[in-house]
Amino acid sequence: MRMLLGLPQLWILPLLVVVLFQCSFALVIDYSYVGARGPRHWGDLKSDWKECSDGKAQSPIAIRSKHAELNSSLPGLRAHYQSSVCSIASSQYIFKVFIAGAHCTLPLNRATYTLTDFHFHIPSEHTVDGTRFPLELHLVHKVAPNSSQITVVSKLFKLGRSDPLLDQILKLKEGNATINLSNYINLHGGYYRYLGSLTTPPCSEGILWTILKKTGTISSSQIKRVIALLQGKNARPLQKINKRAIYKHSS
Repeated sequence: MRMLLGLPQLWILPLLVVVLFQCSFALVIDYSYVGARGPRHWGDLKSDWKECSDGKAQSPIAIRSKHAELNSSLPGLRAHYQSSVCSIASSQYIFKVFIAGAHCTLPLNRATYTLTDFHFHIPSEHTVDGTRFPLELHLVHKVAPNSSQITVVSKLFKLGRSDPLLDQILKLKEGNATINLSNYINLHGGYYRYLGSLTTPPCSEGILWTILKKTGTISSSQIKRVIALLQGKNARPLQKINKRAIYKHSS
């Protein structure tokens, strides 16, 4: 476990990421965040979604900094991101940026993970020391496009100034955009690390989570616009930790 969470060969540069958006398309989902198809019922909606209700290592969780174990083997975060052609997918509860190709990579545990997409949750799904944030960004990395080997880097946002990258993303339907991802994501600093699951069906477990300690800011007008696109809020309720180890890295 410690070897997996320690990521001895993880090293990343906060390089400029140029993202070209060429098209947008819609996603269709079979679940909701309210009512009979809400989170409490996800495990009953499809046979391969059973982990949503029966899993013992589910996400998101409530992180308590004083209970997280300091792990000196955890390295500082770094990533290799390059120019990529991407597209937007949206529907009720989903606003996602897909990244084509394998140009944005994250070396981790002797494997190379590729950034396949990033998306948003309002409000945040994870909490830190009892605080739930207005927005949470999930950067999803996979070993291969259809691989179950997934690691997610999460960034939390406080209410404050507008985020410049999100402003650009919200304009994507007006045409292509060139975006510097490093304006939005700073991987420097401490983080929390644990093993969990996808926060949407099928709620697959074995997902390596990294929750960045450094937060970003988002304006109230941006929050309203994202909620309008999502047609509601899309945060899964907190899940039981079940004696899982939560580690922390402090730089």
